[in-house]
Amino acid sequence: TRFFKERWTKNGGTVALEDQYRGGDTDFSAQITRLRAQRPAPDLLFVSAVPNEAGLIIKQIRQAGIRTPIVSGDGFDTPLIVSVPGPELADNVHFTTHAYVQPDSPKPEVQAFIKAYRAAYNRNPENAFAALGYDTLYLIVDAIRRAGSTDRAKIRDALAATRGFKGVTGTITYEGGRRVPKKSVTVIKVTRGKLAFAAEITP
Repeated sequence: TRFFKERWTKNGGTVALEDQYRGGDTDFSAQITRLRAQRPAPDLLFVSAVPNEAGLIIKQIRQAGIRTPIVSGDGFDTPLIVSVPGPELADNVHFTTHAYVQPDSPKPEVQAFIKAYRAAYNRNPENAFAALGYDTLYLIVDAIRRAGSTDRAKIRDALAATRGFKGVTGTITYEGGRRVPKKSVTVIKVTRGKLAFAAEITP
């Protein structure tokens, strides 16, 4: 939430209401009451939530008659955002995640991953995290090969020197001593319970 707020306000956005809930909450009526009282109504709702809460939050916001677009991060990358509220209420939602890992993905590397995953587990991956785990493992394998060693410090240095690693979730580069890689971010939109690829953005 902090990073979204910083970037949002830096780019000229304003915050009409900032509210909180506790992890594990299941009733968001108090927050929704405060939200509905806002005049004018906000143009956008940013919701920071983990998967177990994401679907409930969408459901209760929509049941309250609020149709404002909802945006979030990868905590929304879960089937629960559709199964909990149902297709009719799971609408006008956008979230960012690591990749669009769905059967209609436009990327051949994602299609190949889904095919291999289905062959191994007899089902499709439910979100991008399986692909992220796959990329993580092969990043380490690649670093060990380049390091020519299993020494921890050498592997660490090789990881830090990673440039242009082609993964399922995108091209991964570490630079400037940062531990967070530079890679693309995928935007997924949800319309009446249907997920669709919206955009891929490279910072």
